[in-house]
Amino acid sequence: MEALVEKVMRMCEEITSLLECDGCGECCRSRVTVLSGERERIEKLAMEKGISLKMDENSVLPAPCPFLREGRCIIYGNRPLVCRIYPFKFLHGLSLFLVAIDECPLASRIYNMLCSIPAEIKIERHGGTAKIPLSLLEKLHDMIAGDVNEKIRIGEIME
Repeated sequence: MEALVEKVMRMCEEITSLLECDGCGECCRSRVTVLSGERERIEKLAMEKGISLKMDENSVLPAPCPFLREGRCIIYGNRPLVCRIYPFKFLHGLSLFLVAIDECPLASRIYNMLCSIPAEIKIERHGGTAKIPLSLLEKLHDMIAGDVNEKIRIGEIME
């Protein structure tokens, strides 16, 4: 099960890194859970930045995120994994959701892309949150990664 979760998180991170974020800061306005393996690194970054960090016993950062300054993340290159996969989140156990569809431009683009993929399993949307089936996530990942690889190939041909 752990390998599956790691695979899903890797796909989410790759998807969000290949699609351009608008920098709206929506992800920084909610509480962020830092994974246990990241806690020490995040605490060290806070000390380096002169930030008094108050994580609770569950490694949850307060909202808005203390690393948000003038609408930008000051540790963007070293942000926690949950920030790197946003607007994807694991909720209700190990179910994957796309959140903030109505507030986050990136989430809205991802949702529209997911809806355009022909699939037997449909997305369950409730307000600004949608449950994402693994099969659709895999198709979206392959589609985005394929587009990037094709653009790279075409760019090399044109040079």
